[in-house]
Amino acid sequence: MNHPMKTLDRRSFLKTSTLAGFGLAASFARAAETPGPGRKFTIALSCGMIGVRGDPRKEIEWAAQFGFEAIEPSAAFLGKLADTELQAYLGEMKNRKLSWGAAGYQPAGPFGGRLPPNTGW
Repeated sequence: MNHPMKTLDRRSFLKTSTLAGFGLAASFARAAETPGPGRKFTIALSCGMIGVRGDPRKEIEWAAQFGFEAIEPSAAFLGKLADTELQAYLGEMKNRKLSWGAAGYQPAGPFGGRLPPNTGW
């Protein structure tokens, strides 16, 4: 069977394209108005994981400079600080809106007892 090809004139093409464009723009506008679920994690700077040696005080500066939201705690560094130094360190983190990352966190308590040990990885 031969079907004659339907031709589309310029006016019909422009009308259809314009309506499709308005529909697409409206769907993008609606999507932008709808708030998505908030993230449940932060983007943390962990210098040791990427092979960068740095003073934990410098890590605060780098994290703020490069848009990170958290830093990995250094137990060795924090354990050596006097109370006043620790409060100053935590104050600097707060001023730069940083929190603690937890990539190396080992759960404790009832939850930790249900997890297998991290051996053999």
